[in-house]
Amino acid sequence: MKPPSPVSGPLRVDGGAARAIALLAIAAVCCGGAVATPTTWAFTGVIQSGYADAGQTVSGSLTLDLSTLPRSPPSSDPGLALYYTSYAPPYAAPAPLSGSVSDGHIGTTVGGGSYQDTVFALVSKRERINPSLNLFRDEFDVGGASYETFASGGILNGDLQLFTYTDTDGITPSAIFGDSSYANPDLSIGQAVNWFSAGSHNSGEFTLANGASVLFDLTSLTVTGGAPGVLPEPGTLVLASLATAALVLARRTASAAR
Repeated sequence: MKPPSPVSGPLRVDGGAARAIALLAIAAVCCGGAVATPTTWAFTGVIQSGYADAGQTVSGSLTLDLSTLPRSPPSSDPGLALYYTSYAPPYAAPAPLSGSVSDGHIGTTVGGGSYQDTVFALVSKRERINPSLNLFRDEFDVGGASYETFASGGILNGDLQLFTYTDTDGITPSAIFGDSSYANPDLSIGQAVNWFSAGSHNSGEFTLANGASVLFDLTSLTVTGGAPGVLPEPGTLVLASLATAALVLARRTASAAR
């Protein structure tokens, strides 16, 4: 029997194999997009007057995955959107919520509650604070809370929130959001947020073990990870390129077979 001739010329893949490669690549992209991309807000601040340890410097961080938050039913206020969900243990890895804040004396932690963790975000553009006085608000707010299990059930054990807001006249948009239009406002959670924009108020709040709330003014904030406005991760771009190349290969192979 004559041995098969060595392969010469460019390597060819039949249409079925090419389509299979394309489907695998697309699946890889989908799976890659499902990987958690948590955002971390690392911050410093000063506790406001009237609260425990007023004037003291606080520091901390808050980490959560915005992509896991479903939007709550639409509000009666067309300029307000709330994203909210709760998680019960055992928690997935990475944890859906983690964070802490302290001045070395007082503080709190969130994440890993034995009863439940709650995560939320709020987006408002021209929220109706007091329309009769032409008072509206643009705001971005993120936070989370953890609940522990006691004989009486779950009880709040820690809460941490960060927010930036500007009161407006409802006509002139603020600079908090990259898309500041009031015409069909973008209330999505993934849009760019400009912390410390002109005229904005940047603050935080946490609860103590006794349930008392402590407000602080933000003095610095660094946002990393899957934050609004951040480019896709390099791995996602590679998978997307693989999918595109595979689809092109499948189409060319099918054309050559005709």
